[in-house]
This record gives sequence, C-alpha cells and structure tokens, in this order.
Amino acid sequence: MIRLQVLLFLFVFIQTFETQAFVLSKHYKSKERQTLERVLSLLSHENFPSFEDHFSLGDWLSQRAIYFVAPFEPLAMSRSNQLINYPNLENIIPMDVEGNQGILIFMKNEGAFIYHAGKARSVLYTVRFETASRSINIPVISPRAGIIRTGQVFFDRPIKDELSLRGFQISQLVHEARHSDG
Repeated sequence: MIRLQVLLFLFVFIQTFETQAFVLSKHYKSKERQTLERVLSLLSHENFPSFEDHFSLGDWLSQRAIYFVAPFEPLAMSRSNQLINYPNLENIIPMDVEGNQGILIFMKNEGAFIYHAGKARSVLYTVRFETASRSINIPVISPRAGIIRTGQVFFDRPIKDELSLRGFQISQLVHEARHSDG
C-alpha cells in the first residue's frame, strides 16, 4: 500500500514540475491569485541571482512549496481510503485581521503539519487538492509535501510600501518553505 502511494506521489511530483513549478488551488479569488502569482514570479532566475549550482531562489522554493491553498479552504484528507475531517487552523483562529485574538497568520506549511501529525499516529495521509483543471491526490510522505496555506492577511496589504510588502511576502514564503526541510 505504501509503495503504491510513494509511486503515486512521484508521478504527481514529476507531473507538477513538467507543467509548472507552483500549483494554485481553484479556490483563490481572482485578485488573490494575481497577487500570489506576482510574488511567485519575482522568484524567477531573472530577478534573483543563482546559487553556484545554478538554482535560483524560485527553484529552491519550488522543491519545498508546491501546492498553494486559499484562505479558509477546507482540505479533504484520507487515510486508508477513509475520508476524514481535517481541523483547519481557521476553525481555531480566524486568519483575518479583525477578531483574530491578536494573532496574525500570513502563511502556514500544512504539508509539514499533516506529515508530523500522521507520523505521531503512524498514519499516512493523502490530501485531495483541487486546481482549476483537475483534482490531485497528494500522499503526504514527508514534510516536503509542499502544501502551503496562505492566510487572508497575506493579501490584505499590511505594509503599504510596495517594495517592502513584496520583500515581506517573499520572506514569508521562504520561512514556510524551510518547515518542509523537517
């Protein structure tokens, strides 16, 4: 069973990188999608210097943050072909500016969280991810599953200066991507 899920993961992983580096959920609003795509496009080879092995910051990030989940979007998860309800963070702390109990959440690495929760329970979880054109089952077999949730605050312009805002958004992406390293 686990071998089949590993093969499925590798197929999805390879297929993702053949088509595009970052995959966005179909649940993003148009303006949110444009903002996130703009931030992700800033990480290309042209905008950041490459490392010695010719990897750009975008290349590095695309190995750790692949699937982007919209704010308040529920995640459908399964284990052993049994659908379960995942307690989204939004059910505990709203991911918006008002009424957030003093906590602002810009992003969360859902993949790392789900992996460690499964490891603690000796369970392998699979997440169903919906894009605009298809549905993908993502076996969460390591913290590098690359499932990142953006909070609403990420799009609400908490910083007014455009350059500072983009720098802050990129730093949030890199911070969450580092959680994928375990």
